[in-house]
Amino acid sequence: MIVTAGLGISSRASHLDVLDMLAELARAAGVLTFVGVGTLESKSGSLALVRGVEAFAPIRIEGFDAAELTVVPVHAPSRRLEATVGTASVAEAAAICAARRLTGAARRARGSSDLIPRAASLRGWPVPGAAAAIDMLVPKLVGRFVTGAVARATWVDQPQRGQAIGAAGMARY
Repeated sequence: MIVTAGLGISSRASHLDVLDMLAELARAAGVLTFVGVGTLESKSGSLALVRGVEAFAPIRIEGFDAAELTVVPVHAPSRRLEATVGTASVAEAAAICAARRLTGAARRARGSSDLIPRAASLRGWPVPGAAAAIDMLVPKLVGRFVTGAVARATWVDQPQRGQAIGAAGMARY
């Protein structure tokens, strides 16, 4: 299983705001840490984000442009955000995009580029060709100058109702 956080951060956010949101997301998701954190590409090098993530855990920050985030269906789109940064969601969409990207990285690390579903590994990592289903584990939470969400990728044998599977599997909400 791969669990990722997505963060939308204001220019007024401090590293403590980011740290608090990551801790709240981890509690809500029932995990100790995340494999990666996704955000808007233009914010991925923000000092507040980098320092907040480093204070939480040594995890990767994955940046995504607005066009990548816009195509992800989300629970709570924001027209105001869309007018400001070009996408109606950062936190939820970035969590899903990070789960997709890191699922692909895990698949490549195991030596597979085969996208045909096969039996998944019992240890939670993909065997060649295992399909990944990505869903929203924690929908958008709003904190002080930071929004956050959590996505989860799991390896599946068969798609469950409402799930699309494959390397670019969509969320099941």
